[in-house]
Amino acid sequence: MSAPLLQVDNLSFSYEEGGEKTLQNVSFSVYPGQYVAIIGHNGSGKSTLAKLIMGLLGGYEGEIRLFGEKLDRKNLKSLRSRIGIVFQNPDNQFVGSTVADDIAFGLENRQVDPKQMDSIIREFASLSGMEDFLDREPSSLSG
Repeated sequence: MSAPLLQVDNLSFSYEEGGEKTLQNVSFSVYPGQYVAIIGHNGSGKSTLAKLIMGLLGGYEGEIRLFGEKLDRKNLKSLRSRIGIVFQNPDNQFVGSTVADDIAFGLENRQVDPKQMDSIIREFASLSGMEDFLDREPSSLSG
């Protein structure tokens, strides 16, 4: 079997030092080709787990490995360029006033040459069937 893409070992986290643990001793691995669902009631720690894996929260106990590399400050930028997160509330992730602006934001973060952005935006909008929506406000879209 191949190495896991994501490995979480004995992960524990509390939002307040010494406070009740939101996550306690969580361990699992995700291998190439697997589909994984993380389910639970509101407040059960699903979003906290995702934020920890993305490196958006610190101060945890245990270990997180992505693509075989231990998640730490030194490789955070490199690892984040290979994974992404979709927040529960879409309003928390829209940054541009149009769909094209939102796509451009991601390209800017990856330091894509501005001269190439328009063609890349149009190419990927076409591939995803979004070419007619590039000038629309993201919050006006549905489905």
